[in-house]
Amino acid sequence: MEAWIPLAHAQFPAFGSADDPREVITAYWWSREHFIIPQNGLSLIERQLRIAIGVQAEGTARSFIYRWKGIVRTGIFGFYRPDTDEWYDGIRTIRFIRYRPPEDVPFYLRIGGISRMRFGSGHLVNFYSSIVSWDKRTIGIETAFTYPELQIGYFTDDLRVNRVMGLYLSLLPLARIKPLSPLWQSLEIHFASASDRTSVGRGHRLTGYHTEASINLLDPSTGFFFRPYFSFAKFISYGSGIAIGLRTGSANLSDAVRLHLQLTLFYNSRYFIPGYFNTFYRINNGVERIIDADTYISHGRFRPIGITLEEARGGSDLLHELRVLFFGRFELWYQFKRHYGTQKLSSFHFFFFLYPRGDNRLRFEWNLHRTGLTSFLSIFSKLRNQHTLKFAIAYRYRGNLWLSLATRYTYRPVQENSRYFIVQRRFEPMVSLRIRFL
Repeated sequence: MEAWIPLAHAQFPAFGSADDPREVITAYWWSREHFIIPQNGLSLIERQLRIAIGVQAEGTARSFIYRWKGIVRTGIFGFYRPDTDEWYDGIRTIRFIRYRPPEDVPFYLRIGGISRMRFGSGHLVNFYSSIVSWDKRTIGIETAFTYPELQIGYFTDDLRVNRVMGLYLSLLPLARIKPLSPLWQSLEIHFASASDRTSVGRGHRLTGYHTEASINLLDPSTGFFFRPYFSFAKFISYGSGIAIGLRTGSANLSDAVRLHLQLTLFYNSRYFIPGYFNTFYRINNGVERIIDADTYISHGRFRPIGITLEEARGGSDLLHELRVLFFGRFELWYQFKRHYGTQKLSSFHFFFFLYPRGDNRLRFEWNLHRTGLTSFLSIFSKLRNQHTLKFAIAYRYRGNLWLSLATRYTYRPVQENSRYFIVQRRFEPMVSLRIRFL
């Protein structure tokens, strides 16, 4: 259970955003600091330029970590309506709230946007996101309990518990049977299920389940794991798939680094896509669809982009992945899934984060997700309809004065309450004052 053992405060379970380095507020985890950050700058959303005025509050207390941000945009085009056009916009100001239990309490709780939720090998849930459409993002809950032979994880992508939710269990059923060798004692079995309460495909809500078994071929005392595994996943009333793969790395190397490598081969039946609950699911499923932006803008026609379960023709996929995490300071996470079949189902996920320990003046973040690809080289092709990106950099210029720049490729409904989405580009340079008030 290498990914779950809470060996130190910074290494709590790798579930959802539990070990997300972007949510480190202060340079040192023992700090107790609170900041209020007034901000002012420009906001270019598509072709409309406005003045942006906002305030951010963030801090680290004994029992919780938080970040909250409210912003309004106005100018010659008037107020940007999605900032304040519904009551839920007040909830959207929550970036995250994380409960900090004592270090010996095996519990994790986070409230915020869901952006990197994953179950096991990702056969069912893989980088699921509730923030892919930024103005329509929802604030959800992630929670996990960790016991010596049992881990339980749960998430819902909305506090109203009215959309996607999932449950994940991990067991070590033979761990306490002493006559067995450490090899068999390391047998780990995962069970997971995820459901979309709004989907009405084939007469009922979309529900999938996933089971996975793995065994560690290395002595646990080495600090490394080498786990071949087998996985089966199915969507009720749709198709199913199997996977064989290998995970290796270390959950806590020298109390400083988490290393993870994965190689997986998927075999899929018709009406099955591995990792279907993914980054783009909220805008590309049986109800909502991404449409081609050029066709809509030029001709007003709705031409859907992407593949749903109803349209999937099966095939196979080869996934390779690398993650290196220096706790709270640096992250490189790369995953590419190559689809072999007649449809464009290859996908790419990339996270890069830098917060230099020697110079706390700089924070850098780059996240990129793409789907609808055909090969590895297509990663470098022009960004079009099936991608989401965030590029952000913040630099402390002098004293409490910070300069920041954020670029986001996200999605918006083509009309209010529409089930069709097109890409939206946002560019926001800001000046802010980081004022400590406690």
